[in-house]
Amino acid sequence: MVTNFQEVVSKLQDHLEDYLQSKGINTSKKFKCISPEHNDKTPSCVLLPSKNRFWCHGCSLRGDIFDAIRFLEGKPSSGPTFIQDVVEPLAEKYAIPLEKEKATLEQQHELMVRRAYQIAAEYIASLDPIDSVYITDHKWDWKQLQELGIGGIKSLETYINYMTMKGFDTAFLAEADLVRTDIFSDGRLIFPTHDEHGRTVGFTARDLNWTEGSSRPKFINQ
Repeated sequence: MVTNFQEVVSKLQDHLEDYLQSKGINTSKKFKCISPEHNDKTPSCVLLPSKNRFWCHGCSLRGDIFDAIRFLEGKPSSGPTFIQDVVEPLAEKYAIPLEKEKATLEQQHELMVRRAYQIAAEYIASLDPIDSVYITDHKWDWKQLQELGIGGIKSLETYINYMTMKGFDTAFLAEADLVRTDIFSDGRLIFPTHDEHGRTVGFTARDLNWTEGSSRPKFINQ
């Protein structure tokens, strides 16, 4: 078990451009490529070095160094062999210290749940603005909301597709409480909740279609 797993993953995110260059990809200019996720005839995928992400204008695919490895090398971006096959070799490559101890299956599962919550949080805060009178009336700036990790999803289906593309099957997501229809649906403004270490451990949703006198709850807590 890597006891400083979250710290190592965060540091590895900074090496997306280095990794692409090690594969012979020239990132000195605004890098464009064919999206690996859909039938793309013209380059629609771009590298965003300042955010350590790549993004497809065509299908809204967003990815990090772990997704790049999945596409280029066929290695997992989550799951039971993720640490052994991906995190440990990358940490060695980029001289990032690992703190290790023998992990139980329960501890390994907990690490994957933490990663799933982090990926869900990043996805929720990365999408286009929600068209809502509630947000307009409060005069909230969408970029500022995103900086706080607040956002929403287009639909439960697209959200689940994204999470399964990241390597989490629906059974795992259901067990981790990450497919609740009252939270992870369109028409919701979703807020992350964090533990004392700043890790995402849950979500709260505000029903944007709620009206005074409605029988539905205004806020839904996980």
